[in-house]
Amino acid sequence: MTIKIVLDSGSDIPSTWIDQEIMKIVPLTVIDSNKGIEYKDYYDLSKEELYKNMKEGTVYKTSQPSPESFYEVFKEEIEKGNIVLCLAMSSGISGTYQSAQIAYQKLKDENNEDNVHIFDTKGASGGVSLIAVQLQKYIDQGHSLEDVKKYAEFLIDNLNSLFCAEDLVYLYRGGRISKAAKIVTGVLDIKPAMRINKENGKLESYDKARGETKVYKLLAKTMLEDSTKEELQKQEIYVYHSYSLEKAEKIKNIIEKEIGASNIFVSDIGCTIGAHTGPGTIAIFYLTKTGNFGA
Repeated sequence: MTIKIVLDSGSDIPSTWIDQEIMKIVPLTVIDSNKGIEYKDYYDLSKEELYKNMKEGTVYKTSQPSPESFYEVFKEEIEKGNIVLCLAMSSGISGTYQSAQIAYQKLKDENNEDNVHIFDTKGASGGVSLIAVQLQKYIDQGHSLEDVKKYAEFLIDNLNSLFCAEDLVYLYRGGRISKAAKIVTGVLDIKPAMRINKENGKLESYDKARGETKVYKLLAKTMLEDSTKEELQKQEIYVYHSYSLEKAEKIKNIIEKEIGASNIFVSDIGCTIGAHTGPGTIAIFYLTKTGNFGA
């Protein structure tokens, strides 16, 4: 039996990284509120188009995949004799995990099926990509299902996700920050350092700094507080950005200088997450520790 990873499109895993026969992507829906048009994330709408339209005033909303979407993918893999490991975006920011659970329960009721294993990653975007890539390497090494599940839990427990948004209007629209916070930060150029809370999986502001450079250095400082230089230097750190490669290169240079890390991968925040954080957002994903799992 083959262990097959299933992701939702909020994972933002680059399409060039995966073969759809190895990993499956279940898309969320991105909705153009101005025109009432719905798009399948990852397939129907480019990131460039989304961010360009957002800068011009288009408001986007998102909708989690239906349980039926997960059910169809799960059933297809089970009928092939595969074992499914579903890595869902944090339940603290999306109902995707719940949809996957409903789909699994339907399969179980129909066939007494136990070959689907769903994980709440407490992450999003590049954080889920990081877990998926490391887990696939571990699977490819031939480890048992039980060991793979233990490694998945280890990766989830040690995942750290930091964010900084350029314009807080998008987070305000989504209810992530208060109106007062939006006004103060905008007027004074105070930028909040944000992270996904590892207990509840929600996005939260934990500190702030005035100006872009200072908040980026604050994020690098946070990385060292979470982990150690030794751990950070020996792993691949993911820097994701929304239509802002110049900012991504800036934070990458700061991480290299402040931490000494050289293995830094830069990629894009996709449409689902970007619809809520807006253009100009920077995110950093890394592990507190890498462990002795051989990945």
